[in-house]
Amino acid sequence: MAWEHEPVQISEKPKIALCLPHRGSLPAEFVESIWGPLRNVPVAWCDKVRFMNRSPSLPLVRNKLAQAGLDAGCSHLLWVDSDGVMETPHDPNEALRLLYRCNAPIAACLYRAKQKAGFFNAAWIKVEGGYTSVDSWTGNWFPVDVTGMHFVLIKREVFEKVPKPWFSWETGPPSEDFYFYEKAKKAGYEVNIFSEVRLSHLGELKVLSDGTVTTRDV
Repeated sequence: MAWEHEPVQISEKPKIALCLPHRGSLPAEFVESIWGPLRNVPVAWCDKVRFMNRSPSLPLVRNKLAQAGLDAGCSHLLWVDSDGVMETPHDPNEALRLLYRCNAPIAACLYRAKQKAGFFNAAWIKVEGGYTSVDSWTGNWFPVDVTGMHFVLIKREVFEKVPKPWFSWETGPPSEDFYFYEKAKKAGYEVNIFSEVRLSHLGELKVLSDGTVTTRDV
């Protein structure tokens, strides 16, 4: 089911963990577009707590970051990946506010996956034999089975209800984020994309949310 999402008003001040897993140096476009403003620019409507962790193992570092956010008493965890660039809204703090106002257990952005077979939306539904990307929807708010961790806001309760490990990549799903979303779904949580928050995806080139491919900024 898809509908035009009606946002809720912010009635109390949340404490949001900014969770950034990475494997080394951070791309300048990501820092300037997302991490710098999130980290350095305070906003009146929420408190932000920064958590960074470097490790070659994404499941390991994601589990550590999630636990750190919970231990700090955060009400929400915002996950950002270091290969993202904001498109709309331009300000990542406004994008965070929009996802928060969705008042959903899991509210994610729209972006394109980097795949050799084509730059499909990173929004998948499970089908027999695997997953298929969603390429059409109604309104600005639609459910999926899995997405990525590019820019996604998750309520604390999800991590409290979903059993550990939250992230794993040993068997089964194709990545640690698929593993998490599948476990969240089994625990009764729906994953939704809010299409008014859009990001580009960095690789050797930059893939915009509309599928356009451009060179990266230098």
